[in-house]
Amino acid sequence: MRVDSERILVNNGKHNAFPSIAHFKKHFFISYRSGSAHMSDDGEGNIIISEDLNKWTNIFRFRRKGLDVRDTKLFVFNDKLFLLMPVRYTRYDDYKFAAYLSYSDDGLHWHRPVKLNLKHWGIWQPFLHKNTLYASFYRYNCLYDETAWELALYKTNDGLEWLHVNNIYSGKYVNETAGIFHNSSFYFLIRREKYPSLLAIGKPEAIQLNFHELDFPLHSPFFFVYNNRLYVTGREFEYNVKMIEGKEYSEKVKIYAVLSDRLQEVLTLKSGISIDCGYPSALVFNNRIMLTYYYGTGLIADIYLTTIL
Repeated sequence: MRVDSERILVNNGKHNAFPSIAHFKKHFFISYRSGSAHMSDDGEGNIIISEDLNKWTNIFRFRRKGLDVRDTKLFVFNDKLFLLMPVRYTRYDDYKFAAYLSYSDDGLHWHRPVKLNLKHWGIWQPFLHKNTLYASFYRYNCLYDETAWELALYKTNDGLEWLHVNNIYSGKYVNETAGIFHNSSFYFLIRREKYPSLLAIGKPEAIQLNFHELDFPLHSPFFFVYNNRLYVTGREFEYNVKMIEGKEYSEKVKIYAVLSDRLQEVLTLKSGISIDCGYPSALVFNNRIMLTYYYGTGLIADIYLTTIL
């Protein structure tokens, strides 16, 4: 793999982050969250559209008082383009989750977002298997108790009503978890706060998983298939790189090949000390990888689009 081109798509002095990319009815779409800071009370969901990857136009904006839109997720299902918008209730000191969902039949005209009944579950990128959507859900009963966090697999046939399939993992601040069905198996990349991430693989019949601990934390994971091979992209995180007052850390946006029990590094896109970046999303189109992510600081960040061959 090599980087063919890279450009900044959104640079407006705000904290623009958590992008997602999709192709639908001859157009490219990128969604993202925009706010005054990484964690702020004014986070809004946006969608920009392009026919040629050069000229982009904003066609969607969602803002609701008392809510901070977080990790926007685009996905195509049942010949519709969906936008999933997990949100944070700003009136709580801890992290209370909710989510809104909108969809479009043509990509240009969007239905009014509706609130999903997730009961304070956080939800990650949905993925398709046998005409059914699956997604990883995570939540906690006590924010600062690592044993109180749990991760489960849910499914839906319409994007609105989600049914519990199986519990996946509990404890160690488990949260953002990517999933995919590939070569007759489910794959999950599990983020655990303050602990190395896990690669979990299992068959769909019983959804019993084999867990493999990685050597590092991988935040905001996203799976994709390129030339029939499975890859995962995300933010590699390392605490206390220079140990200046114990506060510095390293963040790197990377792509890895997924092996049977581990990851193999393929490409580094961005890296830095005490910066704010990551949450990549990838689209394979015409034998190219189009990968979008954000990069900046805790107050200002930009949306990037990189083409990889």
